[in-house]
Amino acid sequence: MPYLLVMINKGLKLSRLLLIYCFVVATANSLAAELRLAYAYSPRTLDPHVETTAAETHISHLIFDSIAPIDPYDRSNRKGLVDSVNRIDDFNWEFTLRDDIVFHNGDPVRAVDAVYSIKRAMRVGNSGLFKALAQTITQLSVVSDHVFRATTTTRDDLYAQLALIKVIPASLLHPDDPEAFSQGSTIIGSGPFKFGAMKDNQLQLLRNDHYRRHPAYWQTLVIQFIADEEARIEALLDGRVDVAEQLSYSSQARLIDSGIRTFSRATKNIYFLMLDTYSERAISAFDASGKRLERNPFKDIRVRQAINIVLDRQAIARQFPGGGGTPAGQIFRPDWYEASPNLSVPIRDVERARELIQLAGYGDGFVLVVPDNGTWTSGINLELKRQLAVLGIDVKLSHLDRKNYMPKLGENHYSLMIFGWGPTKGSPEYTFDPLFISKDQAGSTGSYNYGRYQNPQLETLVNKAKLTNDKAQQLQLYRLSSEVLINDLGTIPLFYPNTMWGFDKRLRYALPKTSWETKPELFFPVEY
Repeated sequence: MPYLLVMINKGLKLSRLLLIYCFVVATANSLAAELRLAYAYSPRTLDPHVETTAAETHISHLIFDSIAPIDPYDRSNRKGLVDSVNRIDDFNWEFTLRDDIVFHNGDPVRAVDAVYSIKRAMRVGNSGLFKALAQTITQLSVVSDHVFRATTTTRDDLYAQLALIKVIPASLLHPDDPEAFSQGSTIIGSGPFKFGAMKDNQLQLLRNDHYRRHPAYWQTLVIQFIADEEARIEALLDGRVDVAEQLSYSSQARLIDSGIRTFSRATKNIYFLMLDTYSERAISAFDASGKRLERNPFKDIRVRQAINIVLDRQAIARQFPGGGGTPAGQIFRPDWYEASPNLSVPIRDVERARELIQLAGYGDGFVLVVPDNGTWTSGINLELKRQLAVLGIDVKLSHLDRKNYMPKLGENHYSLMIFGWGPTKGSPEYTFDPLFISKDQAGSTGSYNYGRYQNPQLETLVNKAKLTNDKAQQLQLYRLSSEVLINDLGTIPLFYPNTMWGFDKRLRYALPKTSWETKPELFFPVEY
């Protein structure tokens, strides 16, 4: 309830004061009833145990609680369901859950639910991070109502890994099929909002009045999933939504002129080029006649070096639909302690890039087919096409819908592709393992290594870092790992994206400087 401070003049009648008060309260209550949000990406499923991409996790955070969530900027782990942790020895852990948490259906959250959720994620999860858990945990046991134990095969930080696990009731028959789960009958968690309905790219969530910290301000959330930026802007301008995310800077003046408020924020994400450095013969590189090249140009480091120094990263970042970005010279943001101080953004040198292409034997250029998902990659790909043309590389776009984009990358159809990732501060292994380490049979590493990059020196350093208990030495090993990766150009970093929001002028935002996700608790009526 907003506070109303009024200076009452002698001549102001009580009835007039009450009228003003009622008007303000009615306005605030109307706003408090519902917040309408436009998200850029729709989740492929509402099942929290299948995927760990941003589209899925942004929604699952609203409905479910994690066992041990990690604030990317604070590894104290004090916001999860776990009340205390006892690391019995290098391979055995004991977790005690809080005893005051209840699910949306009123049932208490117990250790059996946590164990069930971990096992289910290891069984049905597509994410390499869930598969890695399946290789790490060998035994789970319930000790009491709120205590469970886990035995692992490695000395890795299991507590941090459990940040991935959202807890659902073990008493319900949850279908393993992601589409069946999304129908809603068993979508029950202990998070700040309850599932309401999902229809036609619109999700309705209802406030959980028994949430463990405090009930959310908004009674109802209506989230519309609108992939097209112009359509999100139109929804904001005509009043169909109150908040829209991932808007470009080029639209800012138009929004402000229309009475829409805006603000922007740097994100933790990184966008980069993933290259096929594995195949002997080119996958999607052709000569002028359309014949596939006998040699894979990206196995030659001179070709990778040429691309690395010909790129105008700032121009590429401007094409990102979420509000531009900052040029990148490594995977981790420079202000993160995981970042190496010895890596920087390459200086653009077109003439040297042309020399390198000539030396590699590709002076006549080649045709390069690059995947495009029709959303955030489109503008970046067009700018990439323009810039690589100066090296004689003719980029042709292969148009895929979002549903098929990731599967096609995983099937190794392309020699070069744009990829995005959200590193976890404090856990570099969650970036190295899935992206740049060779894929193992279980899929616990290399699950997103679509270029099939292999570097024994890198793998040795990362594995050594994971087994090191000395934090200073571990940090140095991860920084050295970054240097090995970037100096070998196993990937070509492009930019750290910014994101911009537009929102109704009746709202204000209270966004912590470390947050970049569209969270309903960050928006309030201006009177609140």
